[in-house]
Amino acid sequence: MHLFFDTNDTKSFLIKNKALGVFLFWLRTNNTQEIIGSLFSIEHQEVSRYCEQVRDGLLRTFVPNNLGINPSMTRNDWLEHNTELAKELVFTNSSN
Repeated sequence: MHLFFDTNDTKSFLIKNKALGVFLFWLRTNNTQEIIGSLFSIEHQEVSRYCEQVRDGLLRTFVPNNLGINPSMTRNDWLEHNTELAKELVFTNSSN
């Protein structure tokens, strides 16, 4: 299961796309696995497996590479990476 995103053949590519579609549909609609399974013509256990595989793949590759904390960054590095929107949200006076 942990190798789900590591293969490159056409069949696994199609399965990955279906799994990602099921996962995104589940996130967007919050429907039950039974409803999603009937819409995608798969068993609800397969919905669960797809969602688990996508989540595991995201946690294994996307999160560490894009959302992870870089331990070598200093406090000033973090402050420099704040966007204007983040600064406005955090540092806005709540009495306004």
